Amino acid sequence: LDAASATRLGRRLAGAGRLDDAILLFELAVDGSDEPAAADARALELGVLQLANRAYPAAVRTLAHVEEFGEGAVRARARRLRCIAHVHALDADAARACAAVELAPVTLQREDVRDALDDLAIDPGVRRWVGGSLSALFPGLGQMTAGEPGDGALALIVNGGWGTGFGLLVADGAALDATLLFVGFGMRYWIGNVQHGAAAWQRRAVSRQRAAARVLEDRLVSEPSPRADGPGPDPSP
Repeated sequence: LDAASATRLGRRLAGAGRLDDAILLFELAVDGSDEPAAADARALELGVLQLANRAYPAAVRTLAHVEEFGEGAVRARARRLRCIAHVHALDADAARACAAVELAPVTLQREDVRDALDDLAIDPGVRRWVGGSLSALFPGLGQMTAGEPGDGALALIVNGGWGTGFGLLVADGAALDATLLFVGFGMRYWIGNVQHGAAAWQRRAVSRQRAAARVLEDRLVSEPSPRADGPGPDPSP
């Protein structure tokens, strides 16, 4: 299968939504291209397909190669698309660095863009610890502060119920029954409450990162590059 045929078939497969197969054909087309300009153009399409398939590290590698060896508009499009790949890979440092190059200074000063770059740097793992700690201190607090008041209220009711029962048993001198309640029922629901609080904060963090990625992608797609070597990309395959 020659490079031109692989390209045509790859485009048809991409149009049919078979991105994995299309990517394989474009990889063959790039490797089989005799002319550097044709190879760069096909590699640019390959990078777009990898973006659409959410294969962000592969897209970064492909587009960085085109950026290094390509020329003119192809190089500019590869650079902009690589920035979009960093954004969707949630690589905050790389996204901030390339946005500083790809977006005009006035755009970088926009509140939505600044907030998006900050939100992209959120660490879901750290936020998970925060949410779990809040729920450990006060049942349901992690869920409530993460924007899930229903789950927070349920955790508070359940843990408040067993906590009240535990306190009454202790007050009545039923130490064994209180211990059984605490170990068999209380610990289970308290630990579950901590886990749910942690997960709620993690979900919230990931949601904010993804929303930030959409804001930054919109800017990178819609605005021309402030650099002189070409416009921003049309990211459609």
